[in-house]
Amino acid sequence: MPLSCAQIIGSAPASFASFDTAGLNTDNEIATSPSFAAPLPGRIIFLFVYFAGDGATVVARLVAWRTANLNPEVKSPQFTAPSGSASTGGQTLNTGCADGTAPVTGTDAAWWIGFWRAPSGSQVWSVASAGSFFFLTNTGADVGALSGSSSCASPFTCGSIEAYALICGGDMRTIQYAMPIVKAKAA
Repeated sequence: MPLSCAQIIGSAPASFASFDTAGLNTDNEIATSPSFAAPLPGRIIFLFVYFAGDGATVVARLVAWRTANLNPEVKSPQFTAPSGSASTGGQTLNTGCADGTAPVTGTDAAWWIGFWRAPSGSQVWSVASAGSFFFLTNTGADVGALSGSSSCASPFTCGSIEAYALICGGDMRTIQYAMPIVKAKAA
């Protein structure tokens, strides 16, 4: 079966209305709310999340958590996210290759998409004027389950985050390299 990459799940707001920050040892796992399900069989190949280190680079991963068990079943390798500004739209759309091993079909095929960053850093991300997100403090050395996460509330500005995944179906052996995918933002 030829490779087909035609499904995108997640949240991509047309514009941002505000931003949020979280610092040292706090709120370092951020995920979409609600969850998203894939309409067709496949595997998550690329993850895209809009965030940055708050005034400095930060070690991070892009992540898709399966809602049935809250586990981070799809994740990018750790990378250094660029420094961003604490301003609306002052961050970067980070792109990461996923391992493509977790199928996205079946009764447990809904996903939360977001990011983890090292607890020793801080991050900033922009939000839309409506919607929500989940957050969790994880002081471990790597991304963990979203068990015990909270829905957006004060002191955060609540709104949808930009986080989505590209799903491919077919013969996964045909993916030999990562190719850039560009998403234009509305002006």
